[in-house]
Amino acid sequence: MWSRRAQASALGAVFLTIVLVLAAVVLVQYMRSQTELQAIASQVQAQRAGEGALTFSVNDTYATSVSGNNSPISLRVNVLNGTSVSTGTLEAPDGKGLLLTPTATSSGYLLRVNVSVSVPLDTVNLTQGLYLRPSATICLEIYTKTSSGSYAFYTAYILPANATSSVQVTSTNYILSVLHPKNFTLLFDRVQTNLTRYNATGFYLKIVNRGPGYTALYGLWVVTSTAAKRMPLNAVLPPGGVLPQIPVQPNSSSVNEVRVTTSTRVYILRPTPPRLLGGAAPPAAGTLLIAVYPPGSGTTNPPPGTYTYPLGSQVTVTANPSTGYAFKYWLLNGTVYSSSQTVTVTVTSFVNLTAVFQPALPPKFVVLSYNTTVTGAVSSQQRLVVTVNNTGQSTGVAQVEVYDQSGNLVNSTQVTVPPATPQQAVVVIKLPSTRGTYTWTIKVKNLATGNYDDVKTFTVIARDIFLQSRSAIVYEDFESSALPSGWTQLGGTWSTATGGWRGYALSGSDNSQGPGGDSIFANNTQLPATIYAVVKLGNVKVDYTYRGFGLLDSLSTTAFFYEVSISPVSTSYLYLYIWRFTGNWRPLKSTTAAYTGTWYTLYLVFTRGPPNTITAVLYDSSGNQLATVSASDSVVKPSYIGLAVDGSSSTLFDDVVVATGDPRYVTVTGLQQGWSVLLVDFSGNTVARAIADSTGVARLWVLNSSVLRDATIRVLDSSGSTVIQKTFPVVIGGDTYSYG
Repeated sequence: MWSRRAQASALGAVFLTIVLVLAAVVLVQYMRSQTELQAIASQVQAQRAGEGALTFSVNDTYATSVSGNNSPISLRVNVLNGTSVSTGTLEAPDGKGLLLTPTATSSGYLLRVNVSVSVPLDTVNLTQGLYLRPSATICLEIYTKTSSGSYAFYTAYILPANATSSVQVTSTNYILSVLHPKNFTLLFDRVQTNLTRYNATGFYLKIVNRGPGYTALYGLWVVTSTAAKRMPLNAVLPPGGVLPQIPVQPNSSSVNEVRVTTSTRVYILRPTPPRLLGGAAPPAAGTLLIAVYPPGSGTTNPPPGTYTYPLGSQVTVTANPSTGYAFKYWLLNGTVYSSSQTVTVTVTSFVNLTAVFQPALPPKFVVLSYNTTVTGAVSSQQRLVVTVNNTGQSTGVAQVEVYDQSGNLVNSTQVTVPPATPQQAVVVIKLPSTRGTYTWTIKVKNLATGNYDDVKTFTVIARDIFLQSRSAIVYEDFESSALPSGWTQLGGTWSTATGGWRGYALSGSDNSQGPGGDSIFANNTQLPATIYAVVKLGNVKVDYTYRGFGLLDSLSTTAFFYEVSISPVSTSYLYLYIWRFTGNWRPLKSTTAAYTGTWYTLYLVFTRGPPNTITAVLYDSSGNQLATVSASDSVVKPSYIGLAVDGSSSTLFDDVVVATGDPRYVTVTGLQQGWSVLLVDFSGNTVARAIADSTGVARLWVLNSSVLRDATIRVLDSSGSTVIQKTFPVVIGGDTYSYG
């Protein structure tokens, strides 16, 4: 009994020892495993630190730009009217391609080209770009093929001559049509087709490595509601690397997860909602319902009705109100969408687009712009341009009225103005007959309400030709039968006679009873310090008679004086003299000139000194200068001027002017550069013409018309149109006129 217990105790001790030994072994093994796991974890952590991170995106379609012989499309170009010649490929804009020429018709040169494109069944949309080089500026029209098989106008392009033009077309079957009055050529330089294709059996997964290191991809798992399927994927992506289009095709109804495994990670992408797969077709058609509210208040383009478009189509619709209504807004599926009359909507399975109109507000007119200043000749007709806008909602008629400074209606006109569409009204107004500056009024009357909606004022400047200054102190054309008053006869016989330069003239014959034996018809006006004088001398013969001016110190027969005269000595030449008489005669200066006929013009400039200066210029009957002579002297102190003759023959004197300015010219100021001025006599003959310079001044040469009665000054603009003309009782050399 004892021995049995002792034996049992010994066996228990041995068992306990074995258990302890085994426990020690397991503990050692566990500790070794933990060490290995920690080492593996550290290694994975180190690998993760250097591995790139991935991002994912999902698309049902992808865009691809394809052209040329290797593309999944078939392009066919069929010339319907015209001819074609191939000069190169259609793959690059290199100036080569398909050269098209038109056919001559009774209406012009016609070119019609049918372009058809076959595309894969999984194509969502297509955009075709044509690069064209026309030889003339032509209008190219595009007609697209409809579902019924006919062609409908799509759009038009203006192609500038000799410039590459890009034309975009979104149709698989269309006609390019050109009709031009002149012959031309059209080069298809490049044809490029852009496709967006649909993954008919699944979707596309795009993977991007955001770095910092390389990432190795070992598998792609697609998890559905019923199963998980591994799809082949084996790639190494560098930092920034992209796998753009990985087709996901599990042949299942939906995808809950997409898992991508790398060396150290498992990426999980959960599409929301789950993707529909398994032989899906390209997007189906959607319905667009266009309506108008209230009925009869307007219409739309396209008209109200039900239309079918491919899902995702962009459709543009315009609302057009009926008379008496205004567009308010669009309702899209019952919600206010836009207040723009033209909108573009995206077609989904069903779209309800309603144009809402409201009774239009009456027209309301406002003046946007007008001529703030109208300038023109007195009594001339001018155009007043007024731009009127309608801030109401219905078309109306505006009556634009113009009133003068006294409130009198000058003129009016009517213009029809649609809402928010400014229109120009042109009112022809007659300026006042008296020059000056005036304030006139524009009133815009609303014929729908009878009210004046807007009032504006503007400035009217009526300009006239007027005599600004007259420098003549003595002028006479001797057109009266009686001798003029204000003159003193110092010897000689004096009367008016026919045969003058223009009608009558003063005739003088010498009797040697005047100063120095001359006969002088002296004017009673005392002279200023400087004078300019001109006279016509007629009946000039080879008779050794002296005729010209006398500058006297008194109005007596014993006066001392200077004589400025001419005297022919032969039929070849004459003398131009400056004489001095102070009890005896002394020539101060003389020169010769050609004898050209019986009429001459003598021009004199005298300045009282001391010393006195005298300059004489002689012109022939055509106004050509023949000779000039000058002298200075201090003996005589002239205060009067007269017409002198000394010799056996009588002399004719005509158109005498004594002035403080040059009587050879008439000046007109206040003009625009380039305007012309004409001086016209009473018979309608133009006797002088000049063009205004950069300062607006025109100087008319009137040497042969220094005294012109019933003369007209006519001003022409740069186009030759009459700006103003005015007749004056007399125009005198040395006058200054102004347009203002």
